[in-house]
Amino acid sequence: MIFFFAGYNAEAAFTYAGCDDVAESQFKYAAVIARSDALTGGFAAAAATTKPLAVDNTLLEPIHLAFDSRADGKTDIYWIERAGTVTKFTLNASGMLDNSAQQVLLKIKRSSEAHTGGAKAFDAQGDLWITVGKNAPDYPNSYNETRETGSTVGTSANLADDRGGVLRIHPDNSTRGYSIPDGNFGPYWSNYFKTTGNADLAAQYADTNKVRPELYVNGTRNAYSISVHPTKRWLAWGEFNVNTTNTLTEEHNLVTHPAFGGYPYFAGGFGPGNGAGYYALWSGDGATGYNSAHPGSTQSVDGPVNQSIWNKGPKQLPPVTPALHTYMRSDGAGAVTGPIYKYDPTSPSRIKWPPHFDGAWFITDWTQGTSGNGFQGAKIFKLNAAGDAKTDSLKWFTSLGWLNPISFDQGADGALYIINYAGWYNSTSNTHIGRLEYTEIAYPRVQCSASFPLPKLDSARISASFG
Repeated sequence: MIFFFAGYNAEAAFTYAGCDDVAESQFKYAAVIARSDALTGGFAAAAATTKPLAVDNTLLEPIHLAFDSRADGKTDIYWIERAGTVTKFTLNASGMLDNSAQQVLLKIKRSSEAHTGGAKAFDAQGDLWITVGKNAPDYPNSYNETRETGSTVGTSANLADDRGGVLRIHPDNSTRGYSIPDGNFGPYWSNYFKTTGNADLAAQYADTNKVRPELYVNGTRNAYSISVHPTKRWLAWGEFNVNTTNTLTEEHNLVTHPAFGGYPYFAGGFGPGNGAGYYALWSGDGATGYNSAHPGSTQSVDGPVNQSIWNKGPKQLPPVTPALHTYMRSDGAGAVTGPIYKYDPTSPSRIKWPPHFDGAWFITDWTQGTSGNGFQGAKIFKLNAAGDAKTDSLKWFTSLGWLNPISFDQGADGALYIINYAGWYNSTSNTHIGRLEYTEIAYPRVQCSASFPLPKLDSARISASFG
């Protein structure tokens, strides 16, 4: 099924030197995989090329997978189950599961609490990035120090714990199954404290008993979606954040180095104004269950101090890295990151996006389509060369009728793919995987005089989420 846009936004366009302008009207959205009942009705009418989605209405949660195609024709699949085990499975060249090759890489501590994360992505260097939720209660019961599973500061702000952040490992054929890439959280912040003259903290952060060597990001609530720029290795994630109504706590994050995101002390971003406000979680701005007992009330964004009895890592935490994009919960309650787009000039794809979007960051929100929600479609940001500021933006595709998108990524063909979950702990007849493709009639799709000395994407490593 194909949806052409009605009621376009103003024909704003990103420009590119030597190329024609590109407008929203030059793209289309097609559902390429849908539930079987959608083939006879459901989400409009499916095209003859739409393939059935192998899930039914009993599906309760997404399954996050990452794939790595090997030179020997085999494919490794990485999966994190709800219990917290990261496992590698191998398909042989015939596509059959090799049971003898199954290997457990990580066993992440888990309780029965929700917010488990689990999104994964490979970069072009073969590093595997894994999000892990805080796995602890929400307010007003987040700081129950009488039991380990009741303390959010014992997970998200505990650097000796895997939870509440993003892990980065490099899968290999060793007995453990992976190595630690250079420049993860501990070494990065150890060097920071060394250069600032704090030898004691530098030593603590270099101690792998105090800082998990797999950590790249800490201080998140539930980094539910993830994207990694394939060559620059900038990391983006969407943060399912706290249940407030009048504070700018909903977050899309993008970092270029290991970072502490601030949770559970802070949420949002620095500075005044919508989209840039930074709020301590104890702020009374419309929030309930927040009071002076909240640990954020005595903390500083220059470096919170974790005093939890369950904290096994350094008490002194790094300076908080603010979210790059924040918004009100009334405008959305489930931030989902899309890709940081990589244009491939060598690709013969007829549906890839044009070079105007090379390096652009795409985002959306899970809750769009619900009554009274202000976040519709996708936002597209241009970034500065350092990757730490937005320089331009578009709001497109507001009339597609997405319902609960949970994954948003770039395919090897240069088109964008969206998993439209359209359910709440179940799939529906609207559940489908859709594709946003460029449709300009001329081929190549845009007439450009500029050259593009960009590396070819490694299409052998991809990530996906199915729901």
